[in-house]
Amino acid sequence: MGKGKVTLTLFLILFLNISFVSAKRWYLLHTNTYSIEFPKKPAKQIDMVTSKYGNLQMTIFTYNASQSSNDDNLMYRISSVVYPDSINSDKKEKLTTFFKSTADRAIKNVRGRLLSEKSIEIFGYPGNEIRIDYEDGIAIIRMVNLLVHNKLITLQTIAQSSKESNASGLRFMESFKLK
Repeated sequence: MGKGKVTLTLFLILFLNISFVSAKRWYLLHTNTYSIEFPKKPAKQIDMVTSKYGNLQMTIFTYNASQSSNDDNLMYRISSVVYPDSINSDKKEKLTTFFKSTADRAIKNVRGRLLSEKSIEIFGYPGNEIRIDYEDGIAIIRMVNLLVHNKLITLQTIAQSSKESNASGLRFMESFKLK
């Protein structure tokens, strides 16, 4: 075997090993409702949220990547809140107002500015996708809100503005699956 073929073979073996290592390094989170991949195991937190619908329990999984030098995102998060039956993906007449107020609360909570908002549908369920400018251009928050019956599921990434569109953020969002 010639020197060029040996080099090519070694390169291919190394490339395949790196590819498998990269694919294996993501953590697959399973809940009763969904699964999603994080770059590393996320921290779980349960909070009580006060809303016009009463006190609601919010389950949050967060991976803080801000200290990682090789990640394009600062943070990955998924959260879920179960609302009373009056808020339901089947009640189409209330959805525009519900998603608008969800976006407004998110913007207010981070003192951000809305960059874009669009209605979406994932797995047949209604939602919206918003992009928020954080700290006058320092970072972009991308949120996907999905209402599955009466459960609001929110996927979120935060990235520096210059790294807003990146493969890791896309992988996180696209790995989301309902059960």
